[in-house]
Amino acid sequence: INRFDFSSFLRATGKFTPRCGYEGSLTTPPCTEGVTWNVAKTSVSLGLEQYDALVELEKFNARYIQDRASYIY
Repeated sequence: INRFDFSSFLRATGKFTPRCGYEGSLTTPPCTEGVTWNVAKTSVSLGLEQYDALVELEKFNARYIQDRASYIY
């Protein structure tokens, strides 16, 4: 995957929101490090067509849903 300036993309679409960033790794194998994660402080809506396009890119997130081991009361 080539380097992608996500901030420029959000500005161009008019959906730029404040965000937090941190260095981490991919969430799917091979879990490559050196990834910069950007997490929006507020949610950005996504249309069904956009969602379908993202699902097509990453068909499976490498982990099935699991039951929680503990509960918070």
